[in-house]
Amino acid sequence: MKNTISKKIKNSVLVLAETFVLTGIMLLSIFPVSCRVSLSGLEIIGADCKVPVLENYEILDSKRIKMNFSDSINLISAGISENKESEILPEKIEYPEEDSGKTVIVYLQKETDIGKKYIFTGEVENINGSTLTFSYKFTGYNNKTPNLIFSEIADGSQKKKDYTLYEYIEFYALSEGNLAGLKISSINDGDTSSFNFPSVEIHKGDYVTVHFRKTGNQESLCINETTDISESKSQGSSPSSWDFWIESQDSHLGASQDIILLENTNNNKILQAVCYSIIGKDTWAKEKFSEAAEKCFEENLWFPGGSAEHSIRFKTSASLSRTNLAEIINSYNSGDLEYPFTSSPEEWSRITPSSLTPGY
Repeated sequence: MKNTISKKIKNSVLVLAETFVLTGIMLLSIFPVSCRVSLSGLEIIGADCKVPVLENYEILDSKRIKMNFSDSINLISAGISENKESEILPEKIEYPEEDSGKTVIVYLQKETDIGKKYIFTGEVENINGSTLTFSYKFTGYNNKTPNLIFSEIADGSQKKKDYTLYEYIEFYALSEGNLAGLKISSINDGDTSSFNFPSVEIHKGDYVTVHFRKTGNQESLCINETTDISESKSQGSSPSSWDFWIESQDSHLGASQDIILLENTNNNKILQAVCYSIIGKDTWAKEKFSEAAEKCFEENLWFPGGSAEHSIRFKTSASLSRTNLAEIINSYNSGDLEYPFTSSPEEWSRITPSSLTPGY
């Protein structure tokens, strides 16, 4: 008899406990309360239960990394991995007062190397005890990037005498430096066609060509040149240009509209821009075009405005050449032109396939 009563009491306690847990879960899902786990279990502390979010980060220099969060936080732990065996630890942590604890600047014990790949791993906690563990990849800060300018753009596929020349973007180097941290991207295709330059030392006056498609059956000859400027032997490459190839066989640049950007991922700054739209399209077809063009205009990288009507206009093909390259070089060398500078549609003209000269 006692055993029967005891079992009934135990069953009742279990039912009550399950009911309490289920009710608690339902209440937590309905009411906006904040919670944290303590030694005594789930603790309800009343406000929105939000985990801090890493909104963006910036590599300030070779020893400093800046991170912005959605909430005031405290950095609990941090470390930067070079490889599986070694780690760079923080030397000092700083919270700028003007950002109300949402920003943290990490000072490293030693400098990162230009172009080397790193992984930052950390954990932060907000005032309610909610934590976020995060990690992201970055490239060692480059404080001597060369000043590159767009010089030629080839859209789609162009028939040459004995082969097909696929889309590419050509740059001219106004100064020497290391390409690590520079990124070329097409707004039309997004990050699927973006290209992050490797760590390569180039000289003033060099040409740099990024090929957006490998040449037919010559893939083995499409070599990314990191030490030897004449190493790539594929059709379309040039012995007088640093040639780089995107791993793709598809078209990426917009045929009728696009905005092409050169960015410095070390500080997330746009350095140069080219905006183009076929005649007959007086507005941007995609919102992302409008946003990018307006940003370039606001940052004095493109003039006279951010609308499609203020872009480079053409009738058929977006194969374009910069017409004032010599003038820019002379102005820059004399100190009259400061980089980065404003570009405009008047500096560009459409060219025929026979006039395309990647790397020359």
